[in-house]
Amino acid sequence: MARHGGFWRLRKFETPEELLTPLEAKAAKGNPTLDDYAALVAKLTPEQTRPFTIPHGTVVKFDTVPLETAMPALQFYASLDSGALTSALRDGLSFAQMGAAQRQVFEQAALEGVFLGAASTTFGVTLMRMANLGDTRGLGFLVKRDSVPVGGVLTDGQALLFGASLSEATIYKVALSR
Repeated sequence: MARHGGFWRLRKFETPEELLTPLEAKAAKGNPTLDDYAALVAKLTPEQTRPFTIPHGTVVKFDTVPLETAMPALQFYASLDSGALTSALRDGLSFAQMGAAQRQVFEQAALEGVFLGAASTTFGVTLMRMANLGDTRGLGFLVKRDSVPVGGVLTDGQALLFGASLSEATIYKVALSR
């Protein structure tokens, strides 16, 4: 039997089938939810997330666009416990309420949004203040229902906001039905 010379190195990028099965089963019955995607993301290693951030980078039986466009936001969402999630869905979760690990994932999602085109231009000043001075006053996370444009058609979805206000934020729009 012959194997690729980098087989063992490449293997760590492959997601085990048992992690994909629950989301594939959910997709076969209907549309996976934000919680379903977050459950998958929570189980992935950093190396396993990489193929999902490349458009059509994986062969699976569910829509990967939410993973391609909102991986940093889903990683943060997956880190929330039920109390923090309730706050985020109701009126928002302030940065001050987050633990150290959640703050780190929050900052990563907020900053990566700049490179993914999810950050508003006015949020740049707030991000600089956060990065340079450690000034996090007014920052928070909010989940709200939203219509997301997919291929010229508005689709049901969720907006995951990392910022200071609805206009000053990194906003990941996640389409959940097609």
